[in-house]
Amino acid sequence: MTVYDALRDGNAGARHLIDSFIEILKNIGEVRCLLINKCLTNIGSLPVEGPARTLAIDGTEILIYGANPKAILLLRKALHLLPPETRRSLTMILIISDPGVLSAHFNSDKSDVLHPAHCHPETRVICIDTKHLEARYVWHEAAHARTFNLPKELLDDWLGIADLTYGIDYYEGKKFPTCGLVTRYGATNALEDIATWVEYAYLHLGNKTKIFHKIEDPDPRFMQKLKFLLKWRFITRKCFKKLAPLLR
Repeated sequence: MTVYDALRDGNAGARHLIDSFIEILKNIGEVRCLLINKCLTNIGSLPVEGPARTLAIDGTEILIYGANPKAILLLRKALHLLPPETRRSLTMILIISDPGVLSAHFNSDKSDVLHPAHCHPETRVICIDTKHLEARYVWHEAAHARTFNLPKELLDDWLGIADLTYGIDYYEGKKFPTCGLVTRYGATNALEDIATWVEYAYLHLGNKTKIFHKIEDPDPRFMQKLKFLLKWRFITRKCFKKLAPLLR
């Protein structure tokens, strides 16, 4: 199935959202996302696995582009766990059936880096390789979308809590979690720190990880970051309450 087929078979709400999204892209100017560029310049050949649909969850409508029924079910369950404010930060989710499409990230200087998913900063579109369609990537990229939809000054607040030097190489040989960081990948920068926190907070909520049980140092930054995520609606109170006892 191609994007043309998805548009033909999709519902009217999806077609309307696509038209609106294209207008947004026109106003942005330069679009660095390889995947979105392919949508616009070669729309007929972009490989997808299902029609364009609007996915309604508790009053929030999200355009889902290229998802088969199984993917729709996974997305619905994953997105339902997120606060409405985070769901509303998303503009579109693209599920791509060609595993090579996402081999180049939206930054041209990182074209050799493999990515199972990414979120485009200006448009807040999430792109996911169908072979890596897991709830954890939905939560991770949704956290990016939420960050991009908030005032940039909030990153300064996070940096103030983090109070460290970011960079994966800087933490070579370190055992994680440490220094308020959940994983080594979260040490990349503040954006990945936030997204990794959200990803693992929801994995913990579903009993899919024991990583927070490995915290050995009573670093106050762990609890401070969790409170930040609750305050700015990256996570729900239910998620907060399940994780907080491990961080006190």
